[in-house]
Amino acid sequence: MLAIVSFIGAISYGGYTYFVHVQEQLQFQAEMIAKQEVALATNKVTIDNMTNEAAEQMAANQSLQKNLDKAESGLDELRGKLTDHDLTKLTLRKPGLIEGTINNATKNTLSDLESITSK
Repeated sequence: MLAIVSFIGAISYGGYTYFVHVQEQLQFQAEMIAKQEVALATNKVTIDNMTNEAAEQMAANQSLQKNLDKAESGLDELRGKLTDHDLTKLTLRKPGLIEGTINNATKNTLSDLESITSK
């Protein structure tokens, strides 16, 4: 009889120990899930921020590209004008006309440059 009681006690103790172990594992897994949920939420916020920043950078790049295209167009126009005119001959023939034109254009260019860089 004592052997049967000892056997039942051993089985009961083993069952209780297993139950406690399972409860500890469930608690540990619940804590891990909570930590992973926090990490997931943080990752989602980070991804959203990065997506927004990428969109803003793309818009800024497009704006800069438009400005560059505009500047290149103006440069092409200026090159065309300079190609059409022989400034050396014109300067020798009418130095006063060229000097005033160049001084005014230089003044305007420097004023534009100053206004752009002072912002």
